[in-house]
Amino acid sequence: MSRTAAAASSVLTTRELLCCVFEFQHGLYEDIIPLIQLDPDRSTRCSRTLYYLMLGNYAAFQDHMEAFASGFDPWYDVHGTRGLGRLFACVGSISFTVELHAAVTCNLNVVAYLAQQDLLDPMVPLMDVAAWNGSLPVMRYLLANTMGHLSPTTLDWAACNGKLDVVRYFTLEEWSPCSTEAMDGAARCGHVDVVKFLHAHRHEGCTFGAMDRAACYGFLDIVSFLHAHRREGCSHRAMDAAAANGHLHVIEFLHMHRDEGCSTDAIDGAALNGHMAVVRYLHEECLAGCSADALDAALALGMEDMAKYLMDNCVPEDDEIDNSTATLVTPTSSSSPSQWLCA
Repeated sequence: MSRTAAAASSVLTTRELLCCVFEFQHGLYEDIIPLIQLDPDRSTRCSRTLYYLMLGNYAAFQDHMEAFASGFDPWYDVHGTRGLGRLFACVGSISFTVELHAAVTCNLNVVAYLAQQDLLDPMVPLMDVAAWNGSLPVMRYLLANTMGHLSPTTLDWAACNGKLDVVRYFTLEEWSPCSTEAMDGAARCGHVDVVKFLHAHRHEGCTFGAMDRAACYGFLDIVSFLHAHRREGCSHRAMDAAAANGHLHVIEFLHMHRDEGCSTDAIDGAALNGHMAVVRYLHEECLAGCSADALDAALALGMEDMAKYLMDNCVPEDDEIDNSTATLVTPTSSSSPSQWLCA
């Protein structure tokens, strides 16, 4: 090969030039194929799946985002925003997932690129998505460029997911509205620092659902704070739900400090889930009763100790037991549960 031909070959086969030439070709690039396989929208054939999943199932949404990031982030490290045009030319629908990923990971460069190319999906409240994941720089960029607005749900999202920096900024630096769902959601998800901040610096307050849900998930620090500093209180569902989930420490606090009590659902739920210590405490300390459902559940699940305790102490004699589960016979002092509970 002559020197001239070699020089021409060297120029014409450079990576940069070939990439420019290949951009005009149809089909999929080799480096893009793995991204398509990771795109949840393509697999579900619904361009809104991820956003609506986030509304109803935070953990599943996060799993989808992390799976997409495992392939997209290394690709983006190599190609940057310059490669996005080529990616979208091959698979236009993937821009939706890239937009959500940028908001979740606070990738301001990608958000800016999508905005400049007029690729931001107007149907997606990107401000709420960014708030949910604490992407404050993205939120400030959207506001500065009039590409988003703050609604009451924006701070509700941030509070629910424990993003105190976002809640603090849009309370102390730039005011944003919220609703009682902010404190309710923070309490439900165990973010005591957010609950305390909202109580100290905002006026929207909460509902009795805040303590109910905090009790349900065993967040005693939040239950005790709400009891000491708020007036909304709780309902009997607080103890009912705490019992079903085995949170004895919460039940003890509610019994000692509050008077809402519980319903028969408390022992029923505790029995169903095998929380023997909770059943004993509710019966012996709270004087709580139960329904035949508690014994039915214990028998159906083979929890003989639970069934014997319920039969000896809790279930009223005239309460109807499910005959499909067990037939009741009179026990003797020496008989075992298997002897006096005849399936």
